Amino acid sequence: MKKAGYQIARILLFFSAGLGILYLVYHNLDASYQEDCALKGIPSAECSLLHKVWTDFLAVDMKWLLLVLILFMVSNVWRTLRWQMLLRPMGYYPGFWASFFSIMLGYFANLGLPRMGEVFRGVALAKHEDIPFEKVMGTIVTDRIMDFLMLGIFLALGFWVKFDTFWGFLTSALGEKHFSIFHLGGTLIALIALIGLISLTRKTWRTWSFVRIIRGKLIGFWQGIQSVKSVSSPLLFILYTIGIWMMYYLMLYFCFKCYTPTASLDLKAALVTFDYGTLGMVAPFPGGMGSYHFMIIKALEQYGINKVDGFSFANINFFSIQIFCNILFGLMALILLPIMKRRQPMTEGLTDQESSVD
Repeated sequence: MKKAGYQIARILLFFSAGLGILYLVYHNLDASYQEDCALKGIPSAECSLLHKVWTDFLAVDMKWLLLVLILFMVSNVWRTLRWQMLLRPMGYYPGFWASFFSIMLGYFANLGLPRMGEVFRGVALAKHEDIPFEKVMGTIVTDRIMDFLMLGIFLALGFWVKFDTFWGFLTSALGEKHFSIFHLGGTLIALIALIGLISLTRKTWRTWSFVRIIRGKLIGFWQGIQSVKSVSSPLLFILYTIGIWMMYYLMLYFCFKCYTPTASLDLKAALVTFDYGTLGMVAPFPGGMGSYHFMIIKALEQYGINKVDGFSFANINFFSIQIFCNILFGLMALILLPIMKRRQPMTEGLTDQESSVD
């Protein structure tokens, strides 16, 4: 009961924080919108920001928005295939749909428990396919390392396209960090002392049963991470990795096309806006709620899009993908995963070489 209460409290905390940021963004924009209406002689009763956002949402060009949703699904298909490539070197052949819906369940969980989606994803596949959880999590870590590398590449491209404003915003937002040499030296001394203590007592603690259990789990986890070295086609693995992030980038570009104020923005503007939005998604709020909106507005301001229109665009993009798609497919995963059966044995299709490695 205490654990369940803690999880519920954590969900409410992060969700409330995300809603709080979203409300602050909305509140500030609403004040600016009211001032703009007053200058134009529009009565405040006829000047509702929520009504504008809803009207803008209804006015989107659906053919472009449909393309955005298709690209979202393509990215998840490729992510599923890439994940399967990481599991196969260890002798595990999970079904496509089990892997796909496990990923979607992870996205769904992130809406309530930020950063916990990967754990839910790993638990779902491990239980469904009878794969050791630690090995599944090892492959998920590798999966995320690949995403981190691609994020670095896209950020580098964004800096190259619009370095001055990009760097200026990041430095002003993050501020300068100062570290004391004494604090650093003390930390290093404490770390060296801890390593020395562990080394001197290793003959004792290695005999403890729980240490042996943990060691076995860590070995399995490390095997999952190292599986990237044994994928059947490294080139295909790289292409999937690039393709996933190209889909993310094009999703935002085509979302530009579905909304009139942003329809004329080019691929460079989409790259910078994508980078800002991705940094907003990194914040530990449900699906990036609030922080994503803030960052998107800041990015679009650089291209002459006013804050109110930027807020509408952020909501169109956010609610189409983060809310509609992730909730829809997350609920499907909750329903289908328990009743789905594996369509093939874990070791089916193993080559002699893969069997010997396993």
